[in-house]
Amino acid sequence: MTDGWSADVDRVAKHARDFDTHAERATRVANALRDALDATGAPWGADEVGSSFDATHRAAADSALALITGLGDTLGRMGARLADAATTYEASDDAGADDIGRIARRLDEA
Repeated sequence: MTDGWSADVDRVAKHARDFDTHAERATRVANALRDALDATGAPWGADEVGSSFDATHRAAADSALALITGLGDTLGRMGARLADAATTYEASDDAGADDIGRIARRLDEA
């Protein structure tokens, strides 16, 4: 059968390990951004207009920063899941091949 599902398990596993590097970089970038934002104090100003802008947009800005900060962990989990998927796929493929081999041997014996 040539038109079924297939995967390059070695390639998936290799690229899964790359996610650790991506996760570390994302964490460094997020930490640098947070440090830069913390250093600015009141980024929209402390006057009435700035305070009003802050009241309107602070929740969204904080939410965006939290998402960016969590990106490193998300990428790390994604890499781990890809590695698990590659392992599971290979184990399932091997088990299926073993089953087909057993069936073929039984048919040959019959």
